[in-house]
Amino acid sequence: MKHTFNLVYPNKEVSPIRLIVSAHGEKFRKSTGVSIRTKLWNQKARTPDKMCKDADVWAVLGPIHAKLVEKEVTAFKRTDVLNAIKYALGEDITVSPEHLWDYFKEWSERECPSARFRKQAYERISDMMGTKDDWKDIDGDWLFRFERKADELKYSPNYRSTLLAKLKTVMNEAFNRGIHTNEDFRSFKTTYTPAESIALTQEEVDMLWGADLKGVQARARDCFVVGVYCAGRFQDYSQLSEDNVQDGKLRYVQRKTGQTVVLPLSPRIREVFERNGGRCPRITQQEVGREIKKICRSLGGSFLNVVEIRKKSGDKIVVEKKQRCNMISCHTARRTGATILYKSGVPIRVCRFLTMHSTDSMFLKYVKISKEEGADILAESDFFK
Repeated sequence: MKHTFNLVYPNKEVSPIRLIVSAHGEKFRKSTGVSIRTKLWNQKARTPDKMCKDADVWAVLGPIHAKLVEKEVTAFKRTDVLNAIKYALGEDITVSPEHLWDYFKEWSERECPSARFRKQAYERISDMMGTKDDWKDIDGDWLFRFERKADELKYSPNYRSTLLAKLKTVMNEAFNRGIHTNEDFRSFKTTYTPAESIALTQEEVDMLWGADLKGVQARARDCFVVGVYCAGRFQDYSQLSEDNVQDGKLRYVQRKTGQTVVLPLSPRIREVFERNGGRCPRITQQEVGREIKKICRSLGGSFLNVVEIRKKSGDKIVVEKKQRCNMISCHTARRTGATILYKSGVPIRVCRFLTMHSTDSMFLKYVKISKEEGADILAESDFFK
């Protein structure tokens, strides 16, 4: 790493002074924040201290020069160089690196409720596309190569849109901070097709609740039922306990959004707490997902009904048939709670207090109502009477 100073406007009477650092085949230019009369500057001098003939200006440049000399021996990586520059200029050295993939990695490691998904997106995209491209390279050709790679890996349209959305967030943040000027990313389309999923009926929830179960299956059922009656995500409802109960209401903070949920304490949640030591059963998400399928299969009835699923795999439409019991997961609890609540006649804006969806349309994506159920609901309206 080498550094020097030069004038931004050498032909003018007064010019700002710029720092230039050369390292790893790149040049980094930064404003020093000071100006000088050009006649007091000798750009041909061999060392920075000989260039400046103004003592007051050198009082600012001198410490910058000294700090860079101090950091030269430890600047092995590009990020080390960037941090050395920030250190010399008195800037916060935690500011994100300026190269696309350094910036993306730093963004993915920030503490936030969705940190896990950010890291997954960074790792998946960097594995797919490599890390040679910089900001200017994210264009239509890059998107074409990304789509081809996603097809090869048989990623669903929803998953590739999720990855692109994370990349666009990074690109937009860096653009707003003036790190790059490439706006091609704004034309990248992210379209989502609602995933084929189900929600249990109230009768099925009652059947599940009344099942005579023991051991891990009893814990899986209890955990799932807690998820139904708070319409929450597994990472939230699996951690609930009596400590979350205040004044007869259940209160908790969603890990994903950071928002506080307040809801009435369901008698079934209270019973789960009572028979599991004052909390939701200790069980992993994988165990709940595996065991709840087994339980529902053994209960039979509507759980064995076959559902036809159409989904896109690469550039092909694939039709699959699955029994409803095999489509149940931990997240089915959240969809079930939202659906039963909606069908009970509670206004959407109130239902959202439970799920904390930001819009009505987002909430309605969770509601699973068949055409027959829709017809029954319509039959109760004044319009058809």
